[in-house]
Amino acid sequence: MFRYNPEEAGAFEGDIILPPRTRGVGEKVKAARWTNGIVPYMMKPGDFNAGQEAVIVQAMRRLEQSVAVNSKLCVQFRPKIVTDKHFITIKDGAGCTSSVGQNWHSVKELTLGSGCIHEGTIMHELLHTLGFWHEQSRPDRDNYVTVQYANVQKGLEHAFNKYTTTVDTLGTPYDYQSLLHYGTDYFTSNGKPTLVPKDPLAVIGQRNNLSSIDIQEVRLYYQCIGSSGK
Repeated sequence: MFRYNPEEAGAFEGDIILPPRTRGVGEKVKAARWTNGIVPYMMKPGDFNAGQEAVIVQAMRRLEQSVAVNSKLCVQFRPKIVTDKHFITIKDGAGCTSSVGQNWHSVKELTLGSGCIHEGTIMHELLHTLGFWHEQSRPDRDNYVTVQYANVQKGLEHAFNKYTTTVDTLGTPYDYQSLLHYGTDYFTSNGKPTLVPKDPLAVIGQRNNLSSIDIQEVRLYYQCIGSSGK
């Protein structure tokens, strides 16, 4: 009997709500970036208790502070106001899922169901909200990991898609430590590994903190630093 992973909730790549014709690591089109790095949100009334709401907001604050530059916020999550055209709806539901970026033709949602109310897991989903896809979707991923398709649940092979033409890696290196990297047994059909790092010492799938490269990518994506990292 395999452990339940709420990131394998059944959306595209498990935890991504997919609109038409979009692919990528960092969503390449500029309209995917939230205007001025500000992400308005609305928590669905009655879906979370006060303690759960506090954890969600704390995850937002932690992500904001992690990517801040010289104490200046690079991205910001705040409650929506009447004039906001784009905003994310945070709700209870099946598993942990999020839409990617601002420029979606469908509803923009962040679902946090059973097993999802943990800071690291919430930050993972918020990175999707900001416009980022999974690390192993990068075009260079086959140099760093091997997908064991024989162990993947039938019909879910798309969870390991690799993208090229609409990807923006922002010039950063592949990151085993990324908060957006799958673990070794995601979508396994038999308990055996589905994703094997080519570096035998690498550990993948952590859900504790943004890695240093995660931080750099958000700063670059929202133009809080230049390509030189300053």
